[in-house]
Amino acid sequence: VDKGNDGIPDMGWKKGDIMGWMDENGVSYSSLSTKAKLLAAIDAHLNPTEESMNEAEEAENTGDE
Repeated sequence: VDKGNDGIPDMGWKKGDIMGWMDENGVSYSSLSTKAKLLAAIDAHLNPTEESMNEAEEAENTGDE
């Protein structure tokens, strides 16, 4: 059952379905992770912190600008 019917994994999803969503959306994970850890990784992916956004920008900066 998809709580909120929004297509975003939640505790109502089966672990295999969550991992399938993560594969489709480019979210890395360990197959040994618990469902709660998988959902936390999805939350971090969908709601990045300002710090992680800055790290991503620095990674994109090649120094050629």
